[in-house]
Amino acid sequence: MNWLKETYRNPDEVIKSSIDNEMIRFEGYQESFVCIESMMTVCYNGSYTIRIDFKDGRFKFEPVRLIFNIPPSQNSAARDTELSLSDGSYMYKNNGKLRSMYSRYPNDVPELFNELIRSLLSYIEKGNEQSSNDDW
Repeated sequence: MNWLKETYRNPDEVIKSSIDNEMIRFEGYQESFVCIESMMTVCYNGSYTIRIDFKDGRFKFEPVRLIFNIPPSQNSAARDTELSLSDGSYMYKNNGKLRSMYSRYPNDVPELFNELIRSLLSYIEKGNEQSSNDDW
């Protein structure tokens, strides 16, 4: 898919699998992917896996996996932590209120994917404009 080739620095490494005109699965990396509020704001880099299915001129954008990288510290080794896409209960107290340390998750994580979707839609729209103006 040309959008991936233009959006990512190493598209051949990003694309994990594809079926022509049906599906593509790719992995990306984002600095300051997840920020946690404790005594101060700490942001972690991370990676994501996304699957895009194509059917009848439409596409379905599905985040498959989210992982953030916790760097080594004096007390612990570096590790990767996967964020659940299906169960966000760990972010909430028993009374249903969002834990303060996760206060940025509900906005930051969807915004990353919304940004990617906007980029893809913009690319598709520009492609349609170019093809209609390409009558030479």
